[in-house]
Amino acid sequence: MGDDALTEWVPFEEMKKRGFCIIKGNPCRVTDITAKVKGTGASANDRVVISGIHIFTGVKSVDTINLTNAHDGLEVPITSKKQYMLLDVDSDTGFVSLLTDEGETKEDAQLSRAQGDADEQAWDEVGAETVRRFEEGESLKLTLLSIMGKDLVVKCEQDPG
Repeated sequence: MGDDALTEWVPFEEMKKRGFCIIKGNPCRVTDITAKVKGTGASANDRVVISGIHIFTGVKSVDTINLTNAHDGLEVPITSKKQYMLLDVDSDTGFVSLLTDEGETKEDAQLSRAQGDADEQAWDEVGAETVRRFEEGESLKLTLLSIMGKDLVVKCEQDPG
C-alpha cells in the first residue's frame, strides 16, 4: 500500500493511542481505537474504528476497517527522533535553521500549526514556546520527529552547552 521506505505494517493488537498510523492515506497520531462486532454468528463483521489527528495539518481523520476482509494490520509510518541546536526561527513561516552534529546547516524543518486552528500563524504549544524562547535570546536545542520524509519540531529545551 505505501512506500516501504516510509511505512511498515503493524498488527492491530500492537496499535496504541498516541502511536502513529496511516488513516485514509495520511500520517496521523492515534487518538482512539475501538473494536466493534456487527451481527452474530457466521455473518458477524469484526471492525476496528480508528481515529487520529493528521501529523502535519491537525485535521481529525476517522476510518473503519473491516477485519473480515483479510486485513491483518495497519500501515504505520516509520519514525525517528534527533536533536539539533537552533540557529534561527522564521516566526512567519515556521521554518527553523538548525546545526547538525557534523557542523552543517539544516533548514527543511518546520514548526507545527495548532490543531484545528484557522489562524495560519498559530503554532502548536512547542512551536509557540520555541518562538518565544528564541526571541528572548535563549540558546535552544530542538528535538525533531522525522515522519514520512518530513521533520517536525516536537520538543524545545535549553542548550546546556
